[in-house]
Amino acid sequence: MSLRSFVQRLRRSRGQVRIALAATVAGLGSLLGTAYDAIPAVLHLPALLLMGLLGGLAVLLTDPPEKNYEQIPVGAPQAPRKRSDRRSRRQRSRLDPARRWLAGWRRRRVPTLPSPDELFRGRERELRELQGLHDIQRSQRPSGVRSLLRHGPDRRARRRAAGPVVLLVHGMAGVGKSSLADELARRLARSYPHGQIVVNLGTGGAARNPAEILKDFLIALGWAESEMPDTAVGRAMIFRSLTAKKKILFILDAARNADQVWPVLPSDPAAAVIITSRRALVWPDPLVEPSYSLNPPDEDEALAIFRAVSRTGESVRPECAAEVVQLCGRLPLALRAAGERVSKDGADICQIAALLRESRSRLNWLDRPGRSLHGHLRTEYDRLLPREQRALCMLALIPSATFVPWVLGPLLELDPAEAEALVDRLAAAQLLEDLGPDVISPVARYGLHPLVKLFATEQVRQLPAYEVEEAQERLVRTYAAMAGAALAILEPDLSGNAWAEADPHSKLPALIADHPVAWVRAEYPNLLKVIESDLGRDADFSPLCWRIGAWLDGCVAEEISQEATLRAYDRAVDAAEQNGVDLGVVDVLLAKGSYLVAVERYRDAEACFGRAVERARRLAGDPATVGAARRRLAVAARKIGEGFLQAGAYTHAVERLEEAARLAEVAGEKMEQRLVGILLAEAHHVDFRAEAVRDEIVYDQLTESTRYRIRLSMSEASRRRGDWQSAAEYLDQASRCMGGDQRRTATLRYRRARLLLEECAASPAGPRPRAAKPGLAEGAVRRAAGAVVAFRQMANPIGVVRAQCLLARAVLALGHPVEADQIVRTAERDLDALLATDEMPEVLAPLVARLCRVTGEIRLAAGDRSGGRQLLVDAATAFSAQKDWAGLRGVLRLLESVTPAGPVPGANGGPAAITAPWWPAREAMPVLVAAGAGPLALAPAVTDTLAARLGSQVVQRVQDELRQDLAREEPVVFRGALGAGLDGAELAEGHGAAPVWRVPVGETCELTVLVATGWRAYAGEPGGRPDLVGVQVWREVVAAVGTPASHVDLTVLVDAPFVEVAEPELTAGCPVEDGRIWHRTSVRATTPGGHDLRISLVASGRLVQSLPIELMAEDPGEGA
Repeated sequence: MSLRSFVQRLRRSRGQVRIALAATVAGLGSLLGTAYDAIPAVLHLPALLLMGLLGGLAVLLTDPPEKNYEQIPVGAPQAPRKRSDRRSRRQRSRLDPARRWLAGWRRRRVPTLPSPDELFRGRERELRELQGLHDIQRSQRPSGVRSLLRHGPDRRARRRAAGPVVLLVHGMAGVGKSSLADELARRLARSYPHGQIVVNLGTGGAARNPAEILKDFLIALGWAESEMPDTAVGRAMIFRSLTAKKKILFILDAARNADQVWPVLPSDPAAAVIITSRRALVWPDPLVEPSYSLNPPDEDEALAIFRAVSRTGESVRPECAAEVVQLCGRLPLALRAAGERVSKDGADICQIAALLRESRSRLNWLDRPGRSLHGHLRTEYDRLLPREQRALCMLALIPSATFVPWVLGPLLELDPAEAEALVDRLAAAQLLEDLGPDVISPVARYGLHPLVKLFATEQVRQLPAYEVEEAQERLVRTYAAMAGAALAILEPDLSGNAWAEADPHSKLPALIADHPVAWVRAEYPNLLKVIESDLGRDADFSPLCWRIGAWLDGCVAEEISQEATLRAYDRAVDAAEQNGVDLGVVDVLLAKGSYLVAVERYRDAEACFGRAVERARRLAGDPATVGAARRRLAVAARKIGEGFLQAGAYTHAVERLEEAARLAEVAGEKMEQRLVGILLAEAHHVDFRAEAVRDEIVYDQLTESTRYRIRLSMSEASRRRGDWQSAAEYLDQASRCMGGDQRRTATLRYRRARLLLEECAASPAGPRPRAAKPGLAEGAVRRAAGAVVAFRQMANPIGVVRAQCLLARAVLALGHPVEADQIVRTAERDLDALLATDEMPEVLAPLVARLCRVTGEIRLAAGDRSGGRQLLVDAATAFSAQKDWAGLRGVLRLLESVTPAGPVPGANGGPAAITAPWWPAREAMPVLVAAGAGPLALAPAVTDTLAARLGSQVVQRVQDELRQDLAREEPVVFRGALGAGLDGAELAEGHGAAPVWRVPVGETCELTVLVATGWRAYAGEPGGRPDLVGVQVWREVVAAVGTPASHVDLTVLVDAPFVEVAEPELTAGCPVEDGRIWHRTSVRATTPGGHDLRISLVASGRLVQSLPIELMAEDPGEGA
């Protein structure tokens, strides 16, 4: 009997026998394929032939309708069935189960994914990476028999290619694994036309067994439930037979372990499987790709999720939305719950933020029907062993946001190895976040997600109070011992103290001594607890207490309040006085003053620094302490100047920083001089020598604060040049130095927002200026809102007002003046409260200038050109008084863009038009003035326009103020150029912004300085800038004097330390249009080396431009 006749005979037999035989044959082929690698190489070809024979026989027995397997969209019209195809119920009942299944298979729809999630946002990076992993695995799958016949050494790749594509994704509860898998499946759906099947592997915390999962698979594939085998093995055989040669994508959601998943996987390489789980699955086959770890989204994506769920725009309560995102820990499940309370419950975003601020009830407010975050955390907590549960509770007692595994040792009285093992198991359960390597030790640093920490804190309340107190006391004593042992290494004289003894086998004190600043920043809240504890009151621990206080150096921790921090500093000061160490008292006072500057309590900081300076001056008279005292005097002056620089009071900042430079030079502190030089460059709004700064970054002796300041300075220099990408990169580098300091976090958010806003303003002009780079204004709103939240959390009202002004400008850039005006009103109330305190007026004046600017911008957006222009003029005057040249330039650019609407002369005393030829535009600017002494009249059409654009919330306010305003005088705003030429010099190559001129030592060179006013000089048009003798350099000048005049008094100053200047100063009057001032003098460098030459232009007593030049004096022989 031939094989063909045998098969035909089998096909005519009963259907159940054929199906069972087909399943048996397919199972034999599958077993043979599994054992393929264990077969000797000489038998590989026969094995392949046998596998092909068994597979073909199984196909012939079942005869799946491959040609009719098409994807039919839901709702598509069905073709009418012919009369000849209809059969009676009795005839259909005679069909065997296999034929009934085949008939249904031909008519069935392909299983597809459910409707997409309209609220899914972000995750583009994760989706790209997962798609890349899919493509790599797909390329390793065989495309034909010839690829299986290849012999080679890579047996692992050939074995991996025998199964389906498997993508594993794991992450903590609520992180968005299911949504990500759904979106990934949609992007891969085209590659799997035979269907996509989604099955949940666990419900209500219980894991489903493989038989139940296979039942869902078979039902989705069209197999009747009544004809399924009862065992998982039988169902798996049918499942793998049905999915043979089928390109089907399976999504297995909420897997518990590998044993649950392994039996239900398809065996054909054409299929693909996406598996999500909370824990990384320990796969039986080590050749499967590692599981992809999914972390919470970044701030932008988290805010996009909240906005989508709450159905609100970017300009609606931006600071409250940023706070909600932070309180939710950027966890998508929590964000959806908070967003639904806005969209479905009708609550305001700020109301939700107020509810979530209370930590005890936050988890309850984040529970929604069907999505209980508390229930998800409880499920994972119940899966832990009792010892692991206790470890999680103890970790919630740590004050700091991050920790290393050894902290479990004193908390649970464990040895370090066992503590590390417990932390590893908790991290594997996705209850701890792995934050990467520690900065000082070779182990990893971990953290608790904010919501997980709240859940663990709830479990701590169920423990006996005495156990919690004892654990906290052991932790404090361990930190004191670690700090004391490290101090004993740094100061050997302290090695005899009892608190300086630590575990002799521990290497941690030596590592701390090598990186003390980094360790202090990482463990800042824990060290504050050491000072606040009973150890801080013990006289034996006073040397350790005040040294820890001096170590802290002004870091602002989110976990510790201002009051608690200041109490710890006061206790450290008392400990130093009790110990009788005056230098220690000065060090702690400097650290406390730094903290007060960080939270912008300038009056208190001034008093604290005053105490430190007074003690240091007394110590400077003692020959034994004169050097240390001088260094501390320089540090105090620098910290005060840095505070004024932070506040924007550049006049006072320059004074204090110049004093700090002199004191540092007297003390011989090179490092302090470098840092002061960086701050002075930023205060003068000039570029620090970039090449020297880059060289200094790699020096090991630089402190972290100096590196942080260097990167901020380089970012500012790039921002002033309009190099937005470099400025953003330097800010990213500075973010690596945050070290848990909330002040630095707020500062970087503020600077990023300002950078994005300026880049948005610099976009090409047009009806929609942001069309070239969309998202700039939105990014500025988000960063500024985040800065408002950070400043408010650190109880810094000055920083809050500053960030609110920037936020209002960003919202206005989005085109929402009403929302911007609401933010400005809030800032005005906060500023009024500050003005009622005894805070220093010089640090509040920059806030007034910023508020005046943004109010003027809102007025301009409302169509009130006269009122808006006057507010901008007032802002320009205030910025100029503070020597805030960057703020002044920004306001002047706005003034240049203001062109009032054409006036309509009135016959009955209405406003008349005059021309202001001194306006710095290329054409004359029309100005409206009142013909009489009465208030300025507004036409009804203008009033209606204002009402339509601003809305009912602000139009009444604008109208009332406009009725009271008279036409005001315009400021003198002129522009031009400042140039300098040096005869006898040569241009040398330089890497900074300042040009480098090479001059001979001891020879006199003629210096020519020219000030040219007018548009032609400003734009560099032909004839606007005359040629100067020798090498030359030019810079544009834009100045606001504040008093109307056709002429302006200008002063040219030539400042060059260690260089002889014949005539260093010239004062003369100059027309504001097409004027010229020539200043000819000579310079002579007597010593070789680099010298700084600065040419400054002062208009009516105010600095308007500075021209830095670097002179490189060389001997004539060296130049040859």
